[in-house]
Amino acid sequence: MTSEHQPSKTFNSSFGNCPICQGTDGILNIGRDHWGYCSNHKTRWYIGSNLMSSWRYETEDDWKANSQILQEFTEVEDIPADPEWEKNVAQIEALWQED
Repeated sequence: MTSEHQPSKTFNSSFGNCPICQGTDGILNIGRDHWGYCSNHKTRWYIGSNLMSSWRYETEDDWKANSQILQEFTEVEDIPADPEWEKNVAQIEALWQED
């Protein structure tokens, strides 16, 4: 992650979510290991190893930079994706529009 890259928050990711806001700013690799993270709450969670090929296109320098970023984050248990999430959000939005 470079300084010019601003993470875009995603919610209900199948790769885990922050236990505080239930969102994620993406995935950072350290070698073959994949980590989800939330910049707002400085949380990180382990996703797994060698599940995605993206690590193969990164360098040792990329992994060092990612490691330095994640070093400032607290490791947490992630919140798994909720298959009913989209339906629940649609219901809540419909209620808001009724007001």
